[in-house]
This record gives sequence, C-alpha cells and structure tokens, in this order.
Amino acid sequence: MGENEREPQPGGPYADHRVPLVHQELSGYAVGIAPILDDGKNIDQSGLGSGTCIRVAGRFFVATAAHVIMGRPYNQNFILTPKTGQWSLRIVKGGLRGGGPRDELDVGWLELHGRAAGNAGRHFLDVTRIRTHCIGDEDLVVIGSPQQHQERWREEDGTPVLKANAGWWPTRGILDRRDLAEDVDSNRKIFLKWPGRREGHNGEWYEYPEPLGISGGGVWATNFSQTPWRPEFLQLVGIEYAVQRGPPDRYLRAFQMQVWLEMLREDAPELAKHIDPILAAGRFQIK
Repeated sequence: MGENEREPQPGGPYADHRVPLVHQELSGYAVGIAPILDDGKNIDQSGLGSGTCIRVAGRFFVATAAHVIMGRPYNQNFILTPKTGQWSLRIVKGGLRGGGPRDELDVGWLELHGRAAGNAGRHFLDVTRIRTHCIGDEDLVVIGSPQQHQERWREEDGTPVLKANAGWWPTRGILDRRDLAEDVDSNRKIFLKWPGRREGHNGEWYEYPEPLGISGGGVWATNFSQTPWRPEFLQLVGIEYAVQRGPPDRYLRAFQMQVWLEMLREDAPELAKHIDPILAAGRFQIK
C-alpha cells in the first residue's frame, strides 16, 4: 500500500517555471490517512483523508481534520506515502477537537515515532513556516487526495494497494458574505473558492475535482509577490475540512492555523515555548 503524487495539470494559472517547484515542495509534506479495519490487515480505502507533516522541536506530527481520524484509536490510522509499507508508520499519540456535523471545530493531529517519520519518505515542515490568521486575500493553493483521483487494486497475493494521487489546486479566499451560505468567520476560518472548472493561462479550461478525500489537506499561501521567488516562501496557513455547495458556487472551508496550534499547545504543553512565538506573531506574511 502506498501513495503517488499526481502531476500538476498543464495549462493551470501558474503554468510557468514555478509549477514544478511548487509541486515538488508541497507534495513532500502531503500524506494520505486511512482507517485500519477491525481485522488489522486491511485499510478502509473508501475512508481516505489527507494530512500535512509538521515538525515541532524534533517531534513529528501530521495535521489533519478531526473527522478524518475520529471514532477509533489513533494508532488505527494508516499513513500513506510513496514509501509506506504494510503498517510501517507507527503512530504514538493523537488528539482532536470536534469533527461532528454540529461541532464548532474540526482539527486533529497524529504523532509519529521518530523512526517511523524517518521511514516515511516525507519532509516535515518546520513549525516556523506556519502562518496564522490568514483570511485568504491572496494567492493560495489546496493540496489533498480527491477520491476520484485515487487508484485501487490488489496484488496477486491479495494485498490491497491504494494510490492516493495527491494534487494541488490554486484558489483564493472568499471575503464577501454575499458569496457564502453563512457568516464570514474571519477570526478562525478561510473560505476558499472551488469552482467546477477554471480557465488556464493558455485559454484552456480544466476541471476542479469533487473535494471528497481532500479533508485534512493543507492550505498554503504562495507568496508569489516575492522576487526572486523560492519554494521555501510557501507558508502553511490552513487545514481544509468541509465543502459547501453554494450559493452561488461550491466552496471549501478551512481552519486557520492558529486553531491547530492552540490545540497542539493544550495537548502537549511542553511544546508551548516553540508554539507561543508563532501565535504571538499574528499574521506574519513574508515581505
């Protein structure tokens, strides 16, 4: 069982020299998360969500949405990467807030054993590259594993294989209440445009997938205004958790990263000295 990254779509709005750099950088932090079934030998391939690898003070976390990991012991979640072997990535702890349809929050975390993190074939984003209080009035991208892009089969010996095919899509935040089916919560959330399709730089149109499976995936600020631009200017600003189908168009919801950091600080207070400076900085954007 494992995961492949989906190639960036040609003709997108960023179809220039930055596209492969963005793809290489973001895909290195992205993972899939799937429930391990009761028999302990298989995963629920229909229950795949997404996550982002983060490093805080030498510890290795996966940030995701609560509903992706709720309802089972934390070590009954399977982390998918291109190097994932059967049950090879040991989860040692976890935590979440909310996740139910009426809950105010929907954020969660898993912690990997150091050896497992080393075997994951992923990069772990340093916590200093997280930016809080982003409302989305800039170029953003969402990365995750839409269900319609996932591939499933079984090897000759019956071993199930799941390729999550994580991809990323450009978007911007929605700031006008008239474009939402709810009040704007700019203190905690980002509301993200998610059209059915979008015109690329070459005049061709390309499709945005149904977002099922993207839940828990990262929302990143590109900071493309920086000249010269470098991949390390990408900042993690949110965690996607839900889709709303209008009016007038469907859009995604994400929690700003201070919500996730505050949860982790409460659950692991020994990390406070590493998290507090980021929370105190507020909306720190690269200038």
